[in-house]
Amino acid sequence: MLNVYYTEIPGNINKNETISALFALVSPQKNGSMRDVPNADRVLVSLIGSRLLEKHASALLGVPVSDITYENLTSGKPRFAFDQNVSFNISHSGNTVCAALNISGGSGPYIEVGVDCEEFIDQEQKLKSMTKLTERYFSEAEIGYVSGCRRKAEKCRRFYKLWTAREAHAKLSGTGIFREISDKDVIVIDQKGGLSYRDGTLLMQFLTERAVITLAADRLPDPADITLINVPFNELPA
Repeated sequence: MLNVYYTEIPGNINKNETISALFALVSPQKNGSMRDVPNADRVLVSLIGSRLLEKHASALLGVPVSDITYENLTSGKPRFAFDQNVSFNISHSGNTVCAALNISGGSGPYIEVGVDCEEFIDQEQKLKSMTKLTERYFSEAEIGYVSGCRRKAEKCRRFYKLWTAREAHAKLSGTGIFREISDKDVIVIDQKGGLSYRDGTLLMQFLTERAVITLAADRLPDPADITLINVPFNELPA
């Protein structure tokens, strides 16, 4: 089972009250790791991502949030210390936060995951930075894919489909995005605009009203077992 959960942060929340409430809901290890972080915005999205992950991992695994612990792989990527058959990854962009969670049950193969999301609203501002990044990092085929449409909204979506594919793959492998973008010829674009990685990595992409969410996995699970789940923000404390 591979679920991708996402939530959207309301614009009218009280940041300090929300942070205080979330500190009481996440695991002790995550709580302790965020206490000394000075940037409130970073603390907020990190706690929301952790709550999104831990709330659903706790329900699916039957483990109290208070017992969730983490350790790091040699690549630096975190995993649960109490269950090594579970893989996860968290991402955020603007007001969108998402968490991919895979549970390898029974005799099924372990599946490593990476996820990335990017909001494509505020198109005028996005297009300025997109043009520079496209020219610097994208292959000719990718540049043609982005520029092959006139509508600004579609250009933004196409750009972020490619960018999040790179980010998700980098997070899956633990290589880091700067190494990932140094190789331009890594993504295959089919005639219908579908994306895949030349190394065979699975890419599955979702569009919400505000963002592109891309999931990368090192094995191909049954597509019927991959679910995108919108979690209303007001349900996170529940």
